[in-house]
Amino acid sequence: MGACASKDRDMGQWATDEAAEASAHVNEKPEALLLQRPEIPATSVVDLSPAFPSLIATAWDDGSVMIINIMIIDWQSREVLMSLPAHAKTRSLYACSRDTTISQQAIASSDVPAAAPQSFTGHTLSVSAIAINAPETHLASGSRDTGTSLWDVTTGTRVQHTTTSQNIVTCMTWVPQCETLVAQGGEDLCVRLWDARSWKSPAQTIQGYVYFPLSIDASDDGNYLLTSSKGFNGVGCEGRVWDRRTGKLVTEMHVHLQDATACAYVRHKNAFAVTASKDSSLRIWNSASGELVASSFDQSSGMFTGVACQSLESSDVVRVFTTSFAGMWPPTDTS
Repeated sequence: MGACASKDRDMGQWATDEAAEASAHVNEKPEALLLQRPEIPATSVVDLSPAFPSLIATAWDDGSVMIINIMIIDWQSREVLMSLPAHAKTRSLYACSRDTTISQQAIASSDVPAAAPQSFTGHTLSVSAIAINAPETHLASGSRDTGTSLWDVTTGTRVQHTTTSQNIVTCMTWVPQCETLVAQGGEDLCVRLWDARSWKSPAQTIQGYVYFPLSIDASDDGNYLLTSSKGFNGVGCEGRVWDRRTGKLVTEMHVHLQDATACAYVRHKNAFAVTASKDSSLRIWNSASGELVASSFDQSSGMFTGVACQSLESSDVVRVFTTSFAGMWPPTDTS
């Protein structure tokens, strides 16, 4: 593990997205929308509508949120907390933070909309995870208060809520192709699946962790769950793939030296999965075998806290976006 993690970035495997920059309209100043939330001390999770497919959102510890156009941005390091793709369709930004609330801000143009954001209130401690379903009718949330909630997006009303002893929520995602299922990880070493139709108890519980999951993603067909875990000095810090249908572990992926803070399937190319870590490394894996396919390590990148992947339809190229790095990777046939 040490030899793998100590390698410098191999630019034969990773390259900055020069092709995208060359094909985009050149702007001296990247197109960006900055939302100031001075009343909120720290925004930790953001979720952005894909109505604009070239937009991605990042959040800072002072509560600021920036929305940037990835087609024309200059790839510079940015100190941010989390950057996540969304599953929303109303051109809205969703954010949750330590003030116990969730907010929804509509994005109508390149200017900050005049309309006040909608708030979802009900949790009693920091809201640590949110996820929006595909039709954007419901928002799921989890908190350090051990509560998981389901909200009506239109009205802002909490329609389901339950608390589970020791379930300090760390991550959530809706499961594709299963319209009512939400997968949620927690500090009690479990992944739970909640059914929006019957929220009082989990529909399924997956156990087997030694270090709790920090991030979770679901495959495009909804059959597999990808998680990345807490750890230290190479102990823990792993990625895992679970078969959701059986609750069985498919594979483990070990090489990170510190918390594996983020993970994501490569959309439309689920044979590959990406993990990012506080050890300043990014890894691309064969999601079926757990084989390490490509890696990037650069201490100057800082500690990664979020990752998102975008598969380009026109070529076998994947764009990888993290909190301080953007690059391209050409996947190879691992069969």
